[in-house]
Amino acid sequence: LWSSLDALQHVYLAKDMSAVTIVDAKIFELIDRGRSWDDRFLLTEISRTAFSSVSVVDTSRLLMRPASTPLRVYQNRTVGILEAISIDYGLSWPIANIVTEGAMHTYQRISTFLMQIRRAKHAMVKQRVRDARITTPDDNDKLVHALHHNMLWVLDFIYGHLTYLVISTATRSLQKDLSSAQDVDAMIGAHQSYMSSLEAQCLLRKDLSPIHDAIINFLDLCVHFADLQAAHLLGDEGQQNPESLNAPRTKIDIQNEFDSDDDDDDEEEDYDHMNHEHTLTISFRDSTYSQQMKTVNSNFNYLTTLVTDGLKNLARADDGLQSWDILADKLEWRRSWHRN
Repeated sequence: LWSSLDALQHVYLAKDMSAVTIVDAKIFELIDRGRSWDDRFLLTEISRTAFSSVSVVDTSRLLMRPASTPLRVYQNRTVGILEAISIDYGLSWPIANIVTEGAMHTYQRISTFLMQIRRAKHAMVKQRVRDARITTPDDNDKLVHALHHNMLWVLDFIYGHLTYLVISTATRSLQKDLSSAQDVDAMIGAHQSYMSSLEAQCLLRKDLSPIHDAIINFLDLCVHFADLQAAHLLGDEGQQNPESLNAPRTKIDIQNEFDSDDDDDDEEEDYDHMNHEHTLTISFRDSTYSQQMKTVNSNFNYLTTLVTDGLKNLARADDGLQSWDILADKLEWRRSWHRN
C-alpha cells in the first residue's frame, strides 16, 4: 500500500519533477510543432521512459493515452488540449479496494491541472528566451516586462501553493491516518477523505468550477501573451528578411517549437527550429500589438481579481478551507501590483 501510494504521488502529483519535466518537454514540443502527439504508444513510451528512474514506479503498470474526448474539439493554443490525455496506473486488486476508481479519476484531474499550469509557464519562459534577442527599444517594453513578471509570479505561486502546501500537507495527514487505521474499512475511509480534501483544495469540486475556470482562462491568457510576443518578434525579424515581405500583410505566421535543450546563444540553430510544420496565425490588422497587450493586461487584472474575490468569499463560508484563504491573501497582497 505504501509503495503504491508513493507511486501515485510520482505519477499524478508531480512528486519528482525530474521525471515530470521529461514528459512535459516532449508533449509540449509536439503540440507546439503541430505534429501528431496523441498516439497511445508514443505517449506510453514517453511516460515509461521518464519514470524508469523512479524505483517505486512499476512502469509496466503505466499507460498514457488519449482520453475518450476527440482531440479535434481542442485547439493547440489552449491548455484545454491537455484534458485529452489520460494517465492510467494499474493497481493490484487489494490496493484497488482502498484506492477506488473514483479516487483514480480525481488523481487524473489533479495531474491534468498541474500539467496545464506547467504548460502556461513553459510557453512564457521559452518565448522570453527567444524574445531576449530583440535589442531595439520598444514603447511597449515596460508593460510587456511587467506583465511577464506578474504573470509568472502568479503561475509560480499557484503551482507552489497546490504542490508544497495543499498536496504535501494532505499527504502527511493521510500517512498519519493510515498508520493508525485499525482495519481495511478505516484505510478506505482515510483515503476517501484524502481525495475529497485534495479535490476541494485544488478547486476541482463542481461547486468551485467558476474559480477553476477563471484560472484556466488565466493559463490560456499566458499562452496567448507568449504567442503575441512571438508574432511581434517574427515581425521585427521580417523587416530584415526580404522573403518575409511576400507573406500576406493581414497575418503573421509564427512557429513555436520549444526545445528544452536549446541554447539561446546558438541563434542560427534556434532560427532553424522556428521553421517547422505548425503555423499559428495572429492578426495585428484590426488591433495592434500595443492594443492587444493592453487587453492582455486588462484581462489579467480581471481574472486575478475574480479568483481572489471568489476564494475570499469561499473562505468566509462556514465550511471554508484555510488553504483558500491563504491563496486569496497572497493574491490580494499583489493586487495593487497587478494594476500597475
